[in-house]
Amino acid sequence: MTNSFEETINEVLFHSFPDDCENEDDDCHKEIRSDALIYTSVTDDPPFTIHEINAVINKLKLKKAPGPDSIPKEVVKKLHEMYPDIFLTVFNSCLRLKTFPRCWKNAKIILIPKVNDVRVPKLDNLRCISLLSTLGKCFKRFIINRVAWRLYKDNYFNKNQFCFMPHKCTEDALVKLNGIVLKGKREKPSYSPGFLGY
Repeated sequence: MTNSFEETINEVLFHSFPDDCENEDDDCHKEIRSDALIYTSVTDDPPFTIHEINAVINKLKLKKAPGPDSIPKEVVKKLHEMYPDIFLTVFNSCLRLKTFPRCWKNAKIILIPKVNDVRVPKLDNLRCISLLSTLGKCFKRFIINRVAWRLYKDNYFNKNQFCFMPHKCTEDALVKLNGIVLKGKREKPSYSPGFLGY
């Protein structure tokens, strides 16, 4: 139990957003941190095109709660329609400077109880929803699109990967699994059903 609002907030933060402690890293995460610090001399990415900007901003889902900057997606879309060069300049400046503005990394956290019984709220009963800046989400999508294009171009993905792939979904994986099972049933097994193979 907590005794004040500040104490409650601190407990929620500690429970849902633990500190990133390097001392608790396993070998895999230590390697990731180490690799991130290595400077690589790669050529700069070409600037974003107006087509890339249009593709992301036109797909923004409207009537969603804004992030901490309080800029709704409707405003971003309308501003882009009126002055398309503004976002082209802003996002290309971020790309050229190799920076992701800190203000776009801030989130407005909304706590939603998982169960309606809030008489005695418990930390495990809270779902934290993070509302992020629309501009930050757009910039993240530009980068993801560029990385994904490179991964597809160089065939880094396995053909059997269905999750998080364009034009594929988990239902496709189930259809493929069903085909494998049906094929297996059509082929007669070379052993009797009661044979355990020992």
